[in-house]
Amino acid sequence: MSEAEMSAVVIGVTEMIKNLGVESRYCPLIAVVVGAFIAIADDINQGKNDFFASTMRGILVGLTTTGVYAATGNIISKTSPNNNANSTEETH
Repeated sequence: MSEAEMSAVVIGVTEMIKNLGVESRYCPLIAVVVGAFIAIADDINQGKNDFFASTMRGILVGLTTTGVYAATGNIISKTSPNNNANSTEETH
């Protein structure tokens, strides 16, 4: 499984866990743990036995996914039409 595919799975699983009622502040930790778990499972499935490399790969995927998800959320919130800071209307 490629890192891009792992990232998609990490986002999906993290969102499912968040929708179960887990607080949003725990999502980065959940993403890292899920990433590590998926990477280890993937490497076991491929017959690899380097658990340290698998764990590091999964942690990096989880951290990257968290960063991309947070950056996307920030961009969307700054460009939303309901954001008053971007309003072009002047009040007199």
